[in-house]
Amino acid sequence: AKFFFIHPLIWFIFDRRCGRLSPNCEEWDERNIWMNGEEESLFSESQRHVRNFMDSRPISYFLIGLVVFYAAFILIDLSLQGWENSTKDEVFLRMDLAILAIFLLEITLKIYGFGFPYLADIFNVFDAIIVIISFTLSVVQIRAQILGILRLLRLVRLMIVMKKVSEGKKKLQKMRRNNQGLDVSSHVERVLEIMEGLLETEAIPRKYKQEINWAIDIISNNKLYQVSLDSNSVSQDNMDVKAWIIIPESNKKSLLGDNFAKESSRKENRRRNPAGNSSNSMQLLDANLMSIDVQGDISELINEIAELGEGEIEMIQQAFSSFDDWNFDIFLFSHIVQEQGFQYTGMKIFNMHGLYETINVDIRRVNALLSELQKGYDSKNPYHNATHILDSVHAVHYFLTVGQIQDYLSPWEIVTTFVGTFMHDYQHPGLTSQFLIRTKHPQAVRYNDNQVLENFHCASAFQVLRRDECNVFESLSSTEFADVRKMLISMILFSDFSRHFEALTLMKTKLNSEFPKNTAEDKGFLISLCLHCADISKAAHPQTTFNKWMEHQLEEGFNQGDIEKALGLPVSNFMDRDSCHKERYQLAYLNVICTPMLHTWDIVCQSNLKELLNQLENNRKNLQMKIDQNPHR
Repeated sequence: AKFFFIHPLIWFIFDRRCGRLSPNCEEWDERNIWMNGEEESLFSESQRHVRNFMDSRPISYFLIGLVVFYAAFILIDLSLQGWENSTKDEVFLRMDLAILAIFLLEITLKIYGFGFPYLADIFNVFDAIIVIISFTLSVVQIRAQILGILRLLRLVRLMIVMKKVSEGKKKLQKMRRNNQGLDVSSHVERVLEIMEGLLETEAIPRKYKQEINWAIDIISNNKLYQVSLDSNSVSQDNMDVKAWIIIPESNKKSLLGDNFAKESSRKENRRRNPAGNSSNSMQLLDANLMSIDVQGDISELINEIAELGEGEIEMIQQAFSSFDDWNFDIFLFSHIVQEQGFQYTGMKIFNMHGLYETINVDIRRVNALLSELQKGYDSKNPYHNATHILDSVHAVHYFLTVGQIQDYLSPWEIVTTFVGTFMHDYQHPGLTSQFLIRTKHPQAVRYNDNQVLENFHCASAFQVLRRDECNVFESLSSTEFADVRKMLISMILFSDFSRHFEALTLMKTKLNSEFPKNTAEDKGFLISLCLHCADISKAAHPQTTFNKWMEHQLEEGFNQGDIEKALGLPVSNFMDRDSCHKERYQLAYLNVICTPMLHTWDIVCQSNLKELLNQLENNRKNLQMKIDQNPHR
């Protein structure tokens, strides 16, 4: 009998711990597992099914209806407290017990399916405690009025979520009315407006309104083209047919949010010393790392790495002092730190976000990765150089903190966001993808004329990241790293300006519902938006800094225009230094690209980007004034 209980227990623990090997893999093969990943364990698979069940539309509507009913039930119960009637008390007690049992089951399933992130919400913890205590007292037939009142908070929370969605829609409408830049909208938004208008029509039967609500949910969450498999059309045992049907799990919970907050030690025994060909700063860190207190002042860390003199330390500390401000002088900072700017900035922000302590990021690998990445940015490029990356990193930090985007992300997702920002223009040639396509460059041939530069940046940067001494994600399992890789690829590919309007319209569509949700899809899109908005946020810097960036951007384009002239090719738009009207180009860039995107992004950032948007508007007005003063220039 003991084997009947012990063997399944051992099997379950190992299956939960290690997962299952990939198909056709009879023994552990590190390379094969790295390439293909592990199969999902039974525990993870059951969690995913529970999550999908709890997130399904019928269950969500049922729970919302039950919360509203229970709120009314509690109010009626409280109002009848003075009426002594045994029959009434018995009925109310049994109803209370039944409803609380359902709530208790809901909480149990959500804790199992969503794991620790569910309990990270203080309201969820408080709600669970109240439900458990209420259920216990109901079982022993003890009634407490104060608990009944506290249980009304479930209805309050439901109203807050609905209010957030409603406010997002109102802000989008206000943005359109105020004509903030070019009103870029999609047909999807118009379709949603028509469907929401139909919901307000009394003549439409209730069953059709339910279908309209379902359609709005599908469109708002970008599920329109997902495969929907009718379970009755394919038998459960017909694996040959089911193997050909790939249903994307866009709504799965990211492992980054579930498991990454805990320090992973599964690969600790496979850690190796950094390779002998690492950089000088890397070797210096190896000798002094253990004596560095990462909780202490960042200047101590900088001094250990580069053996800076007192004067240099003072200059760097002064430059860092305004790092949290939007008006941070990136040009001065870049001039001070020079070739080690990535290292200084990376260590600064990792320390500021507490990443060394919460998830034990290996500081040696952070230093090595950032040092190698900076070598891939050509200082001869007027625009796409290391200073451009540092400015994007600073903007991402501002969005995460002031814009409160970090509230939606786990520590490992924050690491991923910053690493992707450092990577996203790696080895940029100072030319556009269209130029490489027109000249039949080998990179264009390799990537089939599809997002040539972004694919090149991504592939080249991953070659650096996969080195042992640079792999800051080394402690993660292959399944966890697969989530990281998907997010990094999504970030870098979405930085392509050819996808700008796709990103804008998708963001505005998602804001018609609750966004962002705690799904891998929404989190990946969120950090992609964060990077893209950081890239274009140079338009919202103080006028002096803004003018510098615009000059650098134009000069890089003019350099390409000169090459196109020399090759006898048509000069690309805005890249002819002899005919381009600089102010008109800049104003169009602000009106068409920057203003609509950043105003919509401000809604996601809970309207915390006022300083940025005010400066953007000042730059628009100054450009318009220059054009009005000299229209024929």
